[in-house]
Amino acid sequence: MRMSRTSSTKAVCAVTALAVLAGAAAAQVTVIEVPQDYATIQEAIDHVPTGGQVQVNGGTYGESVLVEGKSQIVLFAKGKVTLVPPMGQPGITFHDCTTVTLQQINVTGGSVGIRFDGCDGALIFKCKVSGTSGDGIRLDDTTGAQVVQNSVTGAGGDAIALSTGVAEPSDANLIAVNKLLTPVGAGVHVHGSFNNVMGNKITKPGGDGIAMEAGTTGDLNTFMENKVLQPGGQGCVITGGDHDNVRDNKLVKCNGNGVTVLGGTNHFIETNKITAPLGDGVFCDPTAATVTLNGNKVAKPLDDGFDVEADGCTLDANVVKGAAGNGFQVDGDGGTYTGNSASKSQVDGFQLNGTLNTLSANKAKGSKGFDLDVVAGGNDVQPDNEFTTHNP
Repeated sequence: MRMSRTSSTKAVCAVTALAVLAGAAAAQVTVIEVPQDYATIQEAIDHVPTGGQVQVNGGTYGESVLVEGKSQIVLFAKGKVTLVPPMGQPGITFHDCTTVTLQQINVTGGSVGIRFDGCDGALIFKCKVSGTSGDGIRLDDTTGAQVVQNSVTGAGGDAIALSTGVAEPSDANLIAVNKLLTPVGAGVHVHGSFNNVMGNKITKPGGDGIAMEAGTTGDLNTFMENKVLQPGGQGCVITGGDHDNVRDNKLVKCNGNGVTVLGGTNHFIETNKITAPLGDGVFCDPTAATVTLNGNKVAKPLDDGFDVEADGCTLDANVVKGAAGNGFQVDGDGGTYTGNSASKSQVDGFQLNGTLNTLSANKAKGSKGFDLDVVAGGNDVQPDNEFTTHNP
């Protein structure tokens, strides 16, 4: 199943409208103010009723806040509010809550900035997290959360983590239009299914830009319209599961591959722009199968443009320019390659090491080796391909 192309801006408008409505409803619900009604945020949270709101007025608050078993409450800032938790403690934790909103709260330091555990239907909107020793924003066993227009700077773990390292996944969450700067770990790290990671800007993560957790299987996750700059690992990694979708991302100067597919079937890697990765533009591991790669553009990879070791893959209209290795290294069997192009590859334009692959309407030019290098037999190379040099 493939998602239709949907602008992440429209999704953000929907949740932004939800946040505005929450603020507009303040006149109709119980509103508790901090420090006017209670001196601490924790005291206010302990006393807020279902459907009520806690308004935290400007200032710095030295506490670790636990919100437990609450439903339909809003915790929001009026003015600049900074929460500084005691060393080794989290900033704000929501546990077993339903349809809660956290808006415009800043968290500095602590073990985890903002954590949701066992929650359903949360909105985390325009919060700022910095300098945590662990993850910036973390969702565990949480469904239907919307994490929108937040910023995370200098997290000691992942900037945003979804159920990493725990048994229960987090499913059907929206992670959209966040700014994630220099986490030690990944920009966004996912364990779960049906999650949408859209329109985020991820700058210089120490690990991968966007990644599914190793050893987990997740289905129908969509990573779309994100910009990943200079990750210390891969630009985007998907593992196991089925029908994950990586499309319309910009992946720049990755320390590893632009996109890595490790296992699973029927994934879609489409219309991404991958610039100057230190590894391959796209790598498909032999444990994966029937991956579709369509309309991607790879420029100046330090290895191959596409290294396809999985079987049964379909590659249409992909472009590779200036690969230090091969434009297309075909190690898998039974693939279909149509309308792809490679130019100025330092080794071969297309190198066929697998068998039973079909090539039609592809072209290569300016390869230092051969435009087409048929290492293994049993492939079907149609006459409509354009290869100036070939072996044999």
